[in-house]
Amino acid sequence: MWCSVAECLFIFSAVVQGIRLESLTVPLEQRPVYQWRTASAGPGRNIPLGDAFQNIDLQWFGTLDVGTPPQKFSVVFDTGSTDLLIPSTACTPQAGCVNTKTRAFNDKISPTAKNLTRRWSVTWGTGVGVSVTQESCSGQVFTDTVSLAGYTIKDQSLGLITKQTPTLFGNTELEGIIGMGFKRSSSIGGTPFLHTLIEKQKLPPIFSMYLTPKAIGNAQLTIGGIDESKHQGKINYLPIEAGRGYWNVSTGFQKIAVNGVDVSELSVKYAIADSGTSNMVAPARDAMAIYAMIHKNITMLDRRGAFGVDCSLVTQLKAVITITMGGVPYTIPTKEFIVGPFPGRPGMCQTLINSPKGVDFWIIGGSLLKYYYSVWDIGNRKLGFATTAHSPQA
Repeated sequence: MWCSVAECLFIFSAVVQGIRLESLTVPLEQRPVYQWRTASAGPGRNIPLGDAFQNIDLQWFGTLDVGTPPQKFSVVFDTGSTDLLIPSTACTPQAGCVNTKTRAFNDKISPTAKNLTRRWSVTWGTGVGVSVTQESCSGQVFTDTVSLAGYTIKDQSLGLITKQTPTLFGNTELEGIIGMGFKRSSSIGGTPFLHTLIEKQKLPPIFSMYLTPKAIGNAQLTIGGIDESKHQGKINYLPIEAGRGYWNVSTGFQKIAVNGVDVSELSVKYAIADSGTSNMVAPARDAMAIYAMIHKNITMLDRRGAFGVDCSLVTQLKAVITITMGGVPYTIPTKEFIVGPFPGRPGMCQTLINSPKGVDFWIIGGSLLKYYYSVWDIGNRKLGFATTAHSPQA
């Protein structure tokens, strides 16, 4: 998830984050509030997604076109933020843009680009797979033509990154961020891209995500509808408390079980679904209670909230974690429990639940989302889950 620490109380995300939506948009400019239509969704328009973060199945990205002629960028679709951010050619290695894979936007060759002479800055807590770090970036606000999935929006507000922490995007295919959260305004000002797209293209205010392990492939984002071929059976919908600004499923977040045994008492029953968080995030008390049910040697690896265990013990671990939401159990299989070697600690492997200091809520990230089809219904303020052909068997 990508979000301002000041705005989201250190909601930390995974791998490059960012995206935010709303069933009711209040732009920063003083304009009438736009009431989302609640029309039923059709098949929508599909966007194929690639699998990022060194192929460890932790983040998914698609292609965005910006400018005239179009300049292409690989962006993460993050339901934990609202900003549209891409790197600028003005961001040098000295300013933190050190990822050699990154393409940068050259506003000088786009006649439709307009510099609003306004600066922006944002800070995130991020969990890039096996680490938890603090990242930031800043830059200039521009408007330009932006295209996604064949839809084109003119004069869209976007943030051009001119300075960033060198590890912001890490060793990934990612180059930018599109926020798809519920927040009413973004850090860069103006109406968030997803809101603009839905309003101007008169689309049903809904999108769906088919996130998959790399071994399954064919991940996709569907704008304005639901791809019925990607899920099985009924979609279980949970009400969203959009007033908090995020995809908050706390009303339907009920219990967690480990290997079929319920965790006796959760410290909170407040969860945020975030496509930008790679693994899972939990309050320390909940994380430790779960780990105690799996193996006594699982310990906190650093002060940033990462947990792990000696890699020699991995084959002995059974850790089927089931989260019940809206009366339906959703399972994270044992094979997702270990997310990789922990940097700087030879022989230690990190586990999937992180607990940064100050976090008093759960974040449901890629570890679960990639096993279920998710429907993010902005207009009706609800989030749906359905099983797929690769969902764990009950």
